[in-house]
Amino acid sequence: MHRLWTPLSRGSSPADTLPLIRRERPLTAEAFAPLLDYKIGELLHREGTAGLERYEDVSPELAARIACLDPGHQGFSARIAGLKTKQVTYTRVSRALTHLLLDITKEDMAAYKAAGSAPYARLLGFRRDAAPLLSEIKRKSRIPVVTKLADAKTSCPQPPSGFWNRRSMPPTCIRL
Repeated sequence: MHRLWTPLSRGSSPADTLPLIRRERPLTAEAFAPLLDYKIGELLHREGTAGLERYEDVSPELAARIACLDPGHQGFSARIAGLKTKQVTYTRVSRALTHLLLDITKEDMAAYKAAGSAPYARLLGFRRDAAPLLSEIKRKSRIPVVTKLADAKTSCPQPPSGFWNRRSMPPTCIRL
């Protein structure tokens, strides 16, 4: 029998990825630090802290702290650690900075919530033996479950006008 998983020091990994992991360094949050520095610098230059406050999870206090932090000499994790306080957790700062990188504004999130959050769920993959479960999920789900991207336009309802104003919303993903 072909073995799909090769044990590593902790857990397991698909056998085909093991040479890649050994040969190349995996992508981490630190790789996004230069992009974050650029985005913050651009927003502060054009709009000041008000530009930062437009983004989801960025309060006026957090925007002021971001503006005061020296940008060029920190990685992503170090920046988060420098911004967190007793009132603002590491997780919230991480989420806020991720929203900055992904350009997710408070206005976008309000539109997503008004539309009932995710308008559809996209299936990324499943095992054949899970087909009965998938059928049951599709039958009982309140939102369409997209299994073939080509069928998405016909199976997904039309969202409220203005919902896709700037970019498409990330779908809710299910892995079976």
